[in-house]
Amino acid sequence: MIQVLMIDDELKKAAILKRNLAVRGIQVMIVSSASDVNTVIQENPFNVALLDIRLSDLHGLGIFEKLKRNN
Repeated sequence: MIQVLMIDDELKKAAILKRNLAVRGIQVMIVSSASDVNTVIQENPFNVALLDIRLSDLHGLGIFEKLKRNN
């Protein structure tokens, strides 16, 4: 099964996308803040990351660099 990590602070939009992917058998974990990313990427394997570039507490490119280092 494909595991997707979605990092987005707009939860309504993220939930819609999660539902659309779930009906296709894709499992999605939503993280809404940059501060939660470290814990999630350490504890949960994923195949794909969908990343909002403009987050309220950190720029998405900083998170992208963390994802590259950890995966």
